[in-house]
Amino acid sequence: MDRKIRDILRDYPPTMKSAQVCKILQIHRKTLYKLIRNGEVSASMVGNSYRITKESVGNY
Repeated sequence: MDRKIRDILRDYPPTMKSAQVCKILQIHRKTLYKLIRNGEVSASMVGNSYRITKESVGNY
């Protein structure tokens, strides 16, 4: 993971909700869902919402 990305993600929890990831990446929620469907960002479903790891965001 790039040092700049690591610094940005430092203050976030290990797993994040989609809204947090959208804010970090500055993308629309639908764009994030498309990235998840295409396998570019890995995510897990918890109830009816996605949880995305810091590592997954950093690798994107």
